[in-house]
Amino acid sequence: MHRLAVLPSHNGQGFGKYLFSNLLTVGYLQGVRNFRYDTHYKSIPVQKIGQDIGFIKRGTIYIDDKIDNKHMGFELNLK
Repeated sequence: MHRLAVLPSHNGQGFGKYLFSNLLTVGYLQGVRNFRYDTHYKSIPVQKIGQDIGFIKRGTIYIDDKIDNKHMGFELNLK
């Protein structure tokens, strides 16, 4: 997944967690046990979604982005 967006009129209804949960389920069924994502430091809602479902902040990731090249990296390991 490259971007996650929810209409402002639907904020706070759990769609972000629902999408993350479904992606984790599909990955898990395909044998994936390690999941990672990154997001902008200013994207507090996406950081909170990840942390609420068990992702751990791992550090800063620098990407080729002229607007904001500094992202926060998260990881989740499942058994």
